[in-house]
Amino acid sequence: TYTTASAESTAILFARHLSCPSGVGLVANKRYYFGVGGGSDVFRAALSSSARAARNGTSCEYSGVKYLLHVEVVEEVDNGAGNIREILRVEWKRQT
Repeated sequence: TYTTASAESTAILFARHLSCPSGVGLVANKRYYFGVGGGSDVFRAALSSSARAARNGTSCEYSGVKYLLHVEVVEEVDNGAGNIREILRVEWKRQT
């Protein structure tokens, strides 16, 4: 996710297309996009708060239980010569 805006748009894309509560998606991303404000941390932040989830649709409800999108790093590629790349897993997690 290259910018903050694209991170939020990508979060909404996942929310609309992942089946609730069992859908899973993968994102290949750079940890940082220098000078433009994007990267893995920005994408995580786009999914992080329940207030934001209510506003942008990154939550769902199934059988009376509310779920939020959750992201975790499943693979990190660091060749020591450039930006770190990450494979992120996006899935629904029960809201606590």
